[in-house]
Amino acid sequence: MLGSKVSNLLLAEKNIIDFVDKNLGQEKERLLGNELELDPVCHLLVGGVLGYPAMISHDFCDITTALDIYIEAFTKSTTARLPPRFGTGIFPPQFVKNERLSKMPFRGDELSERQFLNAVVQSSVKIRAHIIDCMEACTESGRLENLYVIISNVVMIRNYIWMFQQVFHFEAKSNTKLIGEYNELSELVEVISERMLLNQMNLLTTYVIQDEVSQNWSSTQSYYEGQRGSPTIQMWSYFLKRMQRDMWMIMPPQLAQRILGILLNDSLGILVARYSKIEPSDETMSQFCSDVINILGTVEELLYNVSTSLDEYCGDVDPSVAKTIFSIHTKCRCLVTSLVLVGTPIEVLYKTFRRGLSSCILLEKSTSELTVTKPMWMTVLSTLCPKYYPSIGREDWELFSNLRLLCAQPGINWMLVYNVRTLSINNLYYISCIQYLSLRHIWSIFFRGSKANITNTSMFLV
Repeated sequence: MLGSKVSNLLLAEKNIIDFVDKNLGQEKERLLGNELELDPVCHLLVGGVLGYPAMISHDFCDITTALDIYIEAFTKSTTARLPPRFGTGIFPPQFVKNERLSKMPFRGDELSERQFLNAVVQSSVKIRAHIIDCMEACTESGRLENLYVIISNVVMIRNYIWMFQQVFHFEAKSNTKLIGEYNELSELVEVISERMLLNQMNLLTTYVIQDEVSQNWSSTQSYYEGQRGSPTIQMWSYFLKRMQRDMWMIMPPQLAQRILGILLNDSLGILVARYSKIEPSDETMSQFCSDVINILGTVEELLYNVSTSLDEYCGDVDPSVAKTIFSIHTKCRCLVTSLVLVGTPIEVLYKTFRRGLSSCILLEKSTSELTVTKPMWMTVLSTLCPKYYPSIGREDWELFSNLRLLCAQPGINWMLVYNVRTLSINNLYYISCIQYLSLRHIWSIFFRGSKANITNTSMFLV
């Protein structure tokens, strides 16, 4: 009798491991066939302190469903230790969850907590090996967008292991195994993130922002007769915005925001180093100014995505705390200075700096009464391209910026919600902001070109 019971426990433990193996194999086949299926995570879980992803693969969804069965079985008598409705797992509606649970080959009562722990630890080792294989396969095949799903899968399993540590009271030796697996998975998330950043950056520098034809600045002929900017800047903007859209749909919000900020900063550094050293001819001057304006416009728009507060968006941050944001603003100041100095006629430069550096508006510090003000490089941009900005007073600018920041976040940002709510009280302009953003009135670099008011660059010097 006792031997039969022990063998049943071992068999049930092996069933879980085999179930994980089966789903990992299916996911590997789908990944190699470029037929990866995704399932959404409950919106109540996305983000948060643990950074839950927005979507995971279908096969990892089945794995987490099996884990949910045992969690519910082990916590029937101790549900008070769980947050409300935590047992719904990753499925938003209850009927969907019940439908998925009914297809699982587990009841949840065939294992003890210790046996369940052993199965989880062994499965986690297999999952880590599977994730590494998938990462290498995506890198070799060039399907870098699948890395978003791989990262989300690792984060989901890592969070489940963390939950096991909080809910179950294992003995010290067993808890050490869980902690070790949690640390391994956390490190794996960072490794995959760094690999993805490296691959995306190599793709940008090798293919996207390289074009010898449009980068001939000493040419005596205008590029497309001065009617358009360089296609490299256009493709750079395409690349970053598409990457932002994909990461926002799949990855954990905080991690996606951090990766996009680093990639924007690094790629912007290459463009700033290039355009700050360019000496364009008279024929390519309009192309130079158009490119710089398009770069600054793209950065301004993406800053809404990578910033978590209005202070970060305006660059009013501590360099030691927000290094990436501070670096982006520093590069934009260098770029707009190059735009003004190169694009302004030499006689205007002479008259301006003959009176001293203090006469240059770019070097003046803002004295606005607002708690947060736009940086000077954004002011230059909005003056050169006024039709791409709403006509609002300075007192309503803070409300509009907070609202647009809130709409651009990958996940819910309660501080921005609070700011918008407090600023919108008794403010009729709030309705106008909603109408403006609902029309998705965001500027596009493809319509700027050389038609921007380049001749007005001298106004920032006098």
